[in-house]
Amino acid sequence: MKILKKYHSIFIAFFIIALTLSSCAKINQDRIDGTWTRYKPTNINPEFDEFWVFRSSEVIIEKEEMVIMPGDTIATLQRVEYERGFYEVSANIGNTFVKLSGFDRDEFYTFNKKWEIVDLDKEIFSLSSTVGPGAQFIEFYRD
Repeated sequence: MKILKKYHSIFIAFFIIALTLSSCAKINQDRIDGTWTRYKPTNINPEFDEFWVFRSSEVIIEKEEMVIMPGDTIATLQRVEYERGFYEVSANIGNTFVKLSGFDRDEFYTFNKKWEIVDLDKEIFSLSSTVGPGAQFIEFYRD
């Protein structure tokens, strides 16, 4: 019984920390959910936007394509689903992470890893990873 009393405070402290970290992950997932436009340097096909839709642990990447509908003679720019994957938010003391997975296309396959959230507010969402060769960054913005 003395042992329980001795470690009771430590147990409560760990419980509170675990609860806080899981709450942080949930809050950040709520802030991530929605549609983000990926910022691309000008040398990566800048004329067409790329949209990442984060929703309920799923990521849908949409690209703009010129489409001519049957019976039309003029092409229109439309968003088309291009790739699909998953994301999971986790946190530890001082850091929040997003794990991306399930991307199969070559241009997105290297994104299948754990990313640290560098910035997340209403307009900017930035990720950084040092897993693999060199540092990588992904930056998004909302219109």
